[in-house]
Formats: sequence, C-alpha cells, structure tokens
Amino acid sequence: MLLPPLCQARLNREEWARSKKRWESVIGPDALHIHHYCYSLVFINRAKSETTNRRARKTDLDAAQGEIGYVLERTTDGSMLAPDFHLTKGEISVLAGEPMAAVKSYRKATQIRPNYPKSWLALSDLYKQMGMQQQAREALEQGLKAAPEKFKDYMKKRLAELDANASSPSPAAVAPQPDTK
Repeated sequence: MLLPPLCQARLNREEWARSKKRWESVIGPDALHIHHYCYSLVFINRAKSETTNRRARKTDLDAAQGEIGYVLERTTDGSMLAPDFHLTKGEISVLAGEPMAAVKSYRKATQIRPNYPKSWLALSDLYKQMGMQQQAREALEQGLKAAPEKFKDYMKKRLAELDANASSPSPAAVAPQPDTK
C-alpha cells in the first residue's frame, strides 16, 4: 500500500518542515499525533511483506496495533481522519486473523461517518471473505443509502458484482462427485 500524501509528508523531515502548517490547517489539532497513524501504516506494509517469517509479521502487527491504539486514545470521533483510524485498526485485526474485531472497527467507522463509502466497502468485503453474503449485501445497501452521489454508481456496481457472485454456483457445487456405486 502506498502511504497517503499526508504520511509521505509527515515521515519526511524536510517535507514536513515545508508543509506542516498546511497539513495542520487541514487536520487540526490531531496533526500532533498523526505520525503514529503513519507508522501504523508502515508496520502494516511490513507485515504484509512478511510471507515466511511469522514472528516478524506478528511483531509488525503488534507495533501497528500499538501505533493506531495511541492515536485512538488521543483523538476523538470528531477528527476528520477518525474513520480512517478505525479502518486501519480493522485492517490490523484482519491481518492478525481476528475478523470479528475487524467487524467492530469497521462498524465504528461507519457510525462515525455514515457517508464515507470506504468504510462500508471494507465492511462488505470482510463479510464476503467470512462467507456472510447477506451481511455483505446489507453493508453495501446501507452504504449506498448514505453515500454521496458521486459514489453511488460505484456502490451499485459493487452490489451487482456481489449479487452475481452469490448466484454463481460454488466450485464445490459443480465439482464432479465420486462414483459411490
């Protein structure tokens, strides 16, 4: 995952010196803690790249969890980035094999800003991965109702894709059965 422009700036000392005031005017007082959010994304990226070393992956996920936990303890749901903070916490939970904790984080993101499509899409995708097609559909439907107009076509497309995949027979259903005669 490419780091968002905010984090690219924040994690580069010279760039932050040039752009700090601009970012602070956009983010507000939460800019003080933003480097912890950025480091959580760095640790997520590292964990995703650890395909063979389980201990290193767990260490990176624990570090990511600590960084995003720091941010969540010190910011409010009124922060413009609050949904992203909870989405990040949810992604860490997914990577750690804790899908129900991720559902809780994604749901929190949808409650904080119901018109933020990214939250609904993440929740729907997670439900789909968990084999919970009905909940995946409901998340997309709720997101579609709340989404700004410019995102509605995309949300409808995702809903149609989900429905198309749900109506396709599963590989197990079409696999040849062994002859038991």
